[in-house]
Amino acid sequence: MDSCCIIQPNFHNKGGLFLGNLKGANNNKELKADKIKAVLSVSKNDLNYGKAKIQHLTIEADDLPVYNIRESFEKSIRFITK
Repeated sequence: MDSCCIIQPNFHNKGGLFLGNLKGANNNKELKADKIKAVLSVSKNDLNYGKAKIQHLTIEADDLPVYNIRESFEKSIRFITK
């Protein structure tokens, strides 16, 4: 998979946390195999997981030095910790 595992899935039935690119985020087969249950994306592209049981949050951000991504930290942290 085009990603890097940050937090392994655990025995409490929580999926792992991965950092990856759009190609990896769109690979439902690999996400399922790696027990990923949630995807946080920072992109202008919307991801569609259809019937896959994957929670998803998109932070729509411009890839510009002046974009203040800090405005999205609180929402992102809530998503990651739920």
